[in-house]
Amino acid sequence: MSATTTLIALLHGPDQPGIVAKTAGWIFTRGGNILHADQHRDVEEGVFFQRIEWEPSAAVSASSEADAFSEFVGVIGMQARVTHSARRPKVALFVSKADHCFHDLVLRWRAGEFPCEIAAVVSNHEDLAEVARGYGLAFHCIPVRAETKADDEARQLALLRELDVELVVLARYMQVLSGDFLTAFGRPVINIHHSFLPAFAGGRPDHPAGCGTGDAPPQRGRSSAQRPRPREDGPRPGGALAPRRPGADLRQQDGSLRLRRPSGAASRVDFRHLQRGGHLFWSRFHLIKTSA
Repeated sequence: MSATTTLIALLHGPDQPGIVAKTAGWIFTRGGNILHADQHRDVEEGVFFQRIEWEPSAAVSASSEADAFSEFVGVIGMQARVTHSARRPKVALFVSKADHCFHDLVLRWRAGEFPCEIAAVVSNHEDLAEVARGYGLAFHCIPVRAETKADDEARQLALLRELDVELVVLARYMQVLSGDFLTAFGRPVINIHHSFLPAFAGGRPDHPAGCGTGDAPPQRGRSSAQRPRPREDGPRPGGALAPRRPGADLRQQDGSLRLRRPSGAASRVDFRHLQRGGHLFWSRFHLIKTSA
């Protein structure tokens, strides 16, 4: 097995003493080395969540170690999904007309910062068609109109299923996804638009107010109109630092943060949408992936 290949486990289950110690001990006794570990406890629900990434011993295969770990967590009353770092999930980018978030995401993906495969660029307008194809990406224009929205979203869903897309990223996609779409898709949908669609606050919510990109987690697509309150961050108005396109630079910086693969032990679990699989669990101010 390649020395650069790691295993990533997403655990959840009833909270109980010793879960962290047991999982760490299991990895240690089998010759593994833990690289990242994050956990969160939902106090109201009594549910414990953990994401742990480790280098297995060179003496074992990735598949056998993943199976062994899944069996182990079942013994301690947890559920887990285990995958390896070499896997590249399929992602679809939903866009409209604005291109700054799209360019930033694609350029960082081409630079190797995002461990995924961009399976499609889906838009309700033709504006970014040539740009997307210039990057070598498949572009699909599916206009969305109020009177035919259900049929239009059905076409989008059919495309996502055909491509086996595992994650949808809304990169300045200026449409509200319906609750039926989110339910039917049944996989993570995240939004890097600062107004946190589908609780849509308008096309220019950062004029004149600043846009929050700090502690607020990436918003999961959901039918509720509730929105987390973000911390205001980024350049302030006035002087040489005043952005020429208010909010644009912050949005693309924010989008990159949401998708970037963690580089240190202090990285928060909130931003790990590409690692790996499962569902998103919304709990207070945390967005955590769990298995189905």
